[in-house]
Amino acid sequence: MGLSNEQAEIVTYGFAVFVSNLAGIVLIVIISWLLGVVQLALVAAFTAAGLRVLSGGAHSASIRNCSLLGAIVSPTIAIFSRLAHIYFSSPLLSALVTAVWLLGLWAVYKYAPADTPNKPITEEKMKKRLRRLSRMYLVAWFILWGGSACGIVNLFKSDVILAGTLGLMWQIFSLTPCGYRLVAMVDRMLP
Repeated sequence: MGLSNEQAEIVTYGFAVFVSNLAGIVLIVIISWLLGVVQLALVAAFTAAGLRVLSGGAHSASIRNCSLLGAIVSPTIAIFSRLAHIYFSSPLLSALVTAVWLLGLWAVYKYAPADTPNKPITEEKMKKRLRRLSRMYLVAWFILWGGSACGIVNLFKSDVILAGTLGLMWQIFSLTPCGYRLVAMVDRMLP
């Protein structure tokens, strides 16, 4: 393809990330399909991923560990949402959505973009841009999900709202020092 060694490494790395992300999604789908919660698991995963792309957060030591963690967290959120949504009245669900949104705004202000030693974000201009985009994501999320939770718009059912809210909460947690410690602990536990 006429690429320099450096360009070839970048393309190879990008392809490896793409394949690993695809494998992680497939793993989430398989596990959640076996558990009967595919839709809710994907809602949790993609809601979290939407903010993660912009805000960063704790990363596993390996692509495999990242896929395994996602394959545990997303179906767990989905199962909880399927079972617990009936206990969330519209006001309670609206309060949860609002609390997670406010927590997200705080975490983005305090920690985003949360980089890693392997991929530090050094340019102040890029940091400000990612922080601003993270806030915009949270505002758009709140309008859609909060509007659905309080019945202004009927886009999502309560189990979907709960799964998306908990998925976002997981991503917000991954921005914090506690999130970094938990991911590091999981890395130490996995072979």
